[in-house]
Amino acid sequence: MRTDKIGQSTTEYVFLIVILAVALVAMRVYFVRAVQEKYRQGADVFGEGEQYATGVTGVTNLDGEGEDIVIPPEDRETCANIQARIDVLSDQINRDDYSYTDYSGRFHKVIGLRGLVVDYEATAVSLVAQARILQNKGMNEEAAPLLEAAASLRAQADATRDQIADKEAQISELRADNPDCF
Repeated sequence: MRTDKIGQSTTEYVFLIVILAVALVAMRVYFVRAVQEKYRQGADVFGEGEQYATGVTGVTNLDGEGEDIVIPPEDRETCANIQARIDVLSDQINRDDYSYTDYSGRFHKVIGLRGLVVDYEATAVSLVAQARILQNKGMNEEAAPLLEAAASLRAQADATRDQIADKEAQISELRADNPDCF
């Protein structure tokens, strides 16, 4: 009787070890992907999101011998990638207003660049109106910071308009460089 229990116990341990080994092998894919994602996130932080931009990131022969490695045109960018880049740029420019509350309970308002320009201009107009009211009451010293803030907001609006123009130029360039995709 005693030998049967020892054999059964050993079989149970072997079975348990096999199940654990199969589970670890099955989870290997998830572990590898998690590590790769951490590397990519780190690279994107230091590369400002452009580290793995398809067709943009250059490949160079680092050993100093021979020529640079050339990526064949068919492997550079597909029309889907180009359209996705255009969609991202368009979304940054024209994103509709929406808001959300994150996991910590903080409120966030997300708007596109055009919405920012409108917000800057509207706030600047409001500040100028408040400054005029103060000036009419003879409170010129109190009105001066409001006028300075309005001028600063108008400068931010102009800078944002320049960002919009740059992104629109990128979109036009992508469309001009890849006419067969549109």
